[in-house]
Amino acid sequence: MTLKYYFLHIPKTGGVSLYNSVLWKAFDIDRIITNPEYTKFFEDVQRRCYLEEKSPGEIQYKLPDFDLMAVHTGYGIHRQFSEFEDSRYITIIRNPRTHIVSHLTTSWHMGQIHRLLPSEILNSNHLLFDNYQTRYLVEDGFYVKKITKEQTKKAIQNLKDFWVGTTVILNLFIIELSGKLYVST
Repeated sequence: MTLKYYFLHIPKTGGVSLYNSVLWKAFDIDRIITNPEYTKFFEDVQRRCYLEEKSPGEIQYKLPDFDLMAVHTGYGIHRQFSEFEDSRYITIIRNPRTHIVSHLTTSWHMGQIHRLLPSEILNSNHLLFDNYQTRYLVEDGFYVKKITKEQTKKAIQNLKDFWVGTTVILNLFIIELSGKLYVST
């Protein structure tokens, strides 16, 4: 059985730095799934599950063989590839306050959203403002309107399957992960 790695790239947490520093060096580039068409496909699956309130397990698809999948997708993606039961997740998390500020700043500068007042943020139903990082760490995180206490507990429990870094000590995580994957930095 082949070990498969899944880099759950949570936006605005330092994922590009981790990928550029370690991950692309650790794996044969032809065996890494990062292709925008795959990312778009997974986002379409997530969006469809959210809109139709279906679980990811109800949607089957086939991808080429890989060693590392590094895309914006949530925990549980390994279940879509049942022949690869041995898997390891990698992710980076960030302080939720600085995470949302970074997201908002980037979105404003890119013209994706208008400047929001604090009251608009608190009253928003946008996924970004409701436990956004937690959504990546539970299987049904993107298919519900609001994250529950049970899902939060499940996200914490799921972290046992991860090699987790934080933006606060990203450089140390890069060094640690390099050692685990036998990559010189």
